[in-house]
Amino acid sequence: MPPTLTLVLAEAELELVPDQIKGHPSVRAAAGRKESRAARTLLDSSIHHDAMKHLPDGERRGRPDLTHYFLLLALDSVLNKQRGLRLVVHTRSDERISVAPETRIMRNYPRFIGLMEQLFRFRQVPQDPVLFRIDEGWTLERVLREEARGPIAAFSEHGRKIAFRPWVAEKAAAGDLTVVLGGFPKGDFRSPIDKLAAEIVSIRPEPLSVWTVETALIAFWEDAVGLYGP
Repeated sequence: MPPTLTLVLAEAELELVPDQIKGHPSVRAAAGRKESRAARTLLDSSIHHDAMKHLPDGERRGRPDLTHYFLLLALDSVLNKQRGLRLVVHTRSDERISVAPETRIMRNYPRFIGLMEQLFRFRQVPQDPVLFRIDEGWTLERVLREEARGPIAAFSEHGRKIAFRPWVAEKAAAGDLTVVLGGFPKGDFRSPIDKLAAEIVSIRPEPLSVWTVETALIAFWEDAVGLYGP
């Protein structure tokens, strides 16, 4: 069988509105428009930015859009359709979200938000078959220990500079690979990634969005394993 690529979206800024701000007028108003309780709504910086000024790490929290883009691109890839891709999301609150490869993620962002709110409430969605499942108590170390296949590499702007396409081709030729990508908009990993990954690499001197790295990585891997022919 061709080698498998495992993508871990680490420290994804995906969480429900925290207790500290659920009484804020902007949070209550946004929940009211959805006819929902504030505590059951997903934190979103585009909606709750005023309230988030009072949150620790407020400048990097509330970015479910990053998880949406990550899943949308990965699940729609040829590599995933050929069952050569595994996806795991690790949240800032140390939760693991398992994603079934047959999932077809909705392109409509509000619908995705609604799905994630159901996931946090019911812990798995839908009920049959289960496509998403969320479990508590999963540090990034535990996620990588139990979910990784092959060596682990993490991408960071502070990592060792590599020639991206040849690097991917070399890894694919060697077998399975697990890649850790940051699910946050700025800063670096809060987890000790230097102790968890065999190597930390970078493809550009400037910060890149997670979907930019992900798209190229999947495309180069598909090419390396011959999904498009010789």
